[in-house]
Amino acid sequence: MLYARSPLLATRGLVTKPHVRHQWCRFYSQPFTSGDTVIIRPANDHTDNFHLSKPLDSSGGIVNTRNGPINHDQIIGRHAREIITNSKGASFRLLQASLPEYVVLTKRLVTPIYPAHANLIASLLDIHASSAEEHISDQKLEILEAGTGHGALSLYLARAIHAANPSPPPLTPWKKATPPRKKATLDVPETTADPTPETKEPPEDAVESASNEDDTTLKAYKSTRSAILHTLDISARHSKHARSIVRNFRRGIYYSNVDFHVGDVSDFLATQARSKPWLSAVILDMPSANLRIPVLAKQMLPDAKLLIFNPSVTQIAECVQIIGQQKLPFFLERVIELPLGPNGGREWDVRVARIRKPAGEVATEEKGSGLLGWLGRLFGQKRVNEIVERQETAFVCRPKAGDRIPVGGFVGVWTRKRDNEGQ
Repeated sequence: MLYARSPLLATRGLVTKPHVRHQWCRFYSQPFTSGDTVIIRPANDHTDNFHLSKPLDSSGGIVNTRNGPINHDQIIGRHAREIITNSKGASFRLLQASLPEYVVLTKRLVTPIYPAHANLIASLLDIHASSAEEHISDQKLEILEAGTGHGALSLYLARAIHAANPSPPPLTPWKKATPPRKKATLDVPETTADPTPETKEPPEDAVESASNEDDTTLKAYKSTRSAILHTLDISARHSKHARSIVRNFRRGIYYSNVDFHVGDVSDFLATQARSKPWLSAVILDMPSANLRIPVLAKQMLPDAKLLIFNPSVTQIAECVQIIGQQKLPFFLERVIELPLGPNGGREWDVRVARIRKPAGEVATEEKGSGLLGWLGRLFGQKRVNEIVERQETAFVCRPKAGDRIPVGGFVGVWTRKRDNEGQ
């Protein structure tokens, strides 16, 4: 059953669906096979000196380490925590990569949302998915993530909804595509370099070919899903890379929960051609997120969550402003500051306030204390004085308690109001 602070909590429209038992995969007890990614660490070294392999390839794959290369054939068939020795006599321990380790160690084209932040953002949606009960709402849980990027947040969101879906069919076995052969020339001498070093990326067509085969395998399965993550990116290159990131984690365990799209938010919503609201949650991690809120409001179900992740609190303030100006049906729950470290977020006070002062009195705030003094330091005292004289509204953007700490970004959380709900 899907339990969430969302339309799926509604008791109306409940139907009975056949119970589907998941096939639990205990990856830590299974031997490594082709397509797995493995952490390789010196056997007697407990520091951060380790490597994450590319998908294991039995046809000549190699992991290059400072203590010599390791053939993929030496890893395939082994279990986690086993020790192997390479041709130079160096010993290494094999480990199964956890989700946080995988996110941090995989090759990146863009900066990922780091595990602590991705985990917090996913938890703010308050999704509880389980297939243990037979009764389930006929309303699907559909989440839109605009700004796929590296695919880190996509993995955490896909994990959050995973239990709601039946077990998918086996994906296409991983295989390495043969890169196009280069033409030989008489001027270039032959080299003895390894043709498949670990530092090189697989050809782009390798990812595309594997994705096409997986899509064919999952075509019939997708209609049976009760929870779907739609992830959208304006860059086709970034979307393709993120697809491979999700596909290569634990043999694609969460891959079937995600639909990848390329394009703009408005264009994507237009292609859906839905006659009524359908989105249970929206996450925006993109520039000018405030401009997408009006069109998204029409597609979001009552009580749906809107999460906006921005590097600056003033960008969150712009979202607060457009919601207030256009009277969009959203209730601001909280604004959280994400630190640079692995700790949890800190709550901020972000709202629109009307500054009231007697006519003719200048808001100098000589001591620099209070709201006007804080706004003066942030926006300039001259601008604040002009606002006071006209009695305009201004933003309150400040921590609720404590001193300022290094910032990794800000998350604003809104709830979509019901149509008959007042301000």
